[in-house]
Amino acid sequence: MEGSQPVAARQGEEASCSSWGAGSVNTNLPNMPTESVEIDDALYSRQRYVLGDTAMQKMAKSHVFLSGMGGLGLEIAKNLVLAGIKALTIHDTEECQAWDLGTNFFLCEDDVVSMRNRAEAVLHRIAELNPYVHVTSSSIPLNETTDLSFLHKYQCVVLTEIKLSFQKKINDFCRSQRPPIKFISADIHGIWSRLFCDFGDEFEVLDTTGEEPKEIFANPGIVTCLENRPHKLETGQFLTFREINGMTGLNGSTQQITVVSPFSFSIGDTRELEPYLHGGIAVQVKTPKTFCFEPLEKQIKHPKCLIADFSKPEAPLEIHSAMLALDQFQENYSRKPNTGCQQDSEELLKLATSISETLEEQVTIQSYGHQKLTYKSIYY
Repeated sequence: MEGSQPVAARQGEEASCSSWGAGSVNTNLPNMPTESVEIDDALYSRQRYVLGDTAMQKMAKSHVFLSGMGGLGLEIAKNLVLAGIKALTIHDTEECQAWDLGTNFFLCEDDVVSMRNRAEAVLHRIAELNPYVHVTSSSIPLNETTDLSFLHKYQCVVLTEIKLSFQKKINDFCRSQRPPIKFISADIHGIWSRLFCDFGDEFEVLDTTGEEPKEIFANPGIVTCLENRPHKLETGQFLTFREINGMTGLNGSTQQITVVSPFSFSIGDTRELEPYLHGGIAVQVKTPKTFCFEPLEKQIKHPKCLIADFSKPEAPLEIHSAMLALDQFQENYSRKPNTGCQQDSEELLKLATSISETLEEQVTIQSYGHQKLTYKSIYY
């Protein structure tokens, strides 16, 4: 829109922005119907094929609050807007700094010179990515005295660059809502990163893998895959059968399986059925699965970590301790460790060792990793 100029929000206010009025306050944003949202195939065709209409409809009705417009926060904001949620609020209280230019690809030198708020500086460029998403910015202070009731209108809260004590407070607030607000916190420091998700005590996942249902040529009873091909199934999953000759009572039925080996599984007692002759195809049935998430406070003490490298199973707990030590360092000194500072590195190692002793599962702290974390953490 020619002639439109960005409008900066004052402290505690929000600036509205849409892709057809870059940076402008626009009160005529498109209204999304509450029951069903029409999915634009010209924009979402590939994503719609992968995720399906149910997931796309849920996203198109979702309001998300995202705090922290550093490199990580900006990447999350970009992906959320491109995915097609209904509304996104980007939040930040920091002014643009020179080092932000290295990680925030929507900032320019003028933003640094004019000391613009980071959320306001990237607002119109994020909104331009998708005309269907209502993007707003906020610079209200987030601290221990903040009234969190404003989060009621969001279905998901994503935090980056927020101190750990306040993450716990927001997580507790999100869990207390009915239904609970989905909570995600993430941070990255050089090659180290962490991600925590809490979607409540009962979060139903309709499809746990996102893959096409597996189809297997099988012999019933103790079902053996033909040609010794691995079935890649798990105990507790369900299969439906067809094209079985003999034992025809299984055709069209749904059976829960117990894995016997990578090439075979059991469907229970089949003695009352006709004798099996030959043939048969088993097709996996996708069934919803309910997951129970734990609060951040509990996971800090007893984390369930993803092991990416099975040759180093202790690494996740070491990184967990190091990240908590970095949080404690910033809490104690109101800054990150200085680059290459041996004193700060030793203090970080001391904190990590102390923290590791409070974890339910003990871990041996290696000094080398904490030195590297000290050297890297200031840049991210």
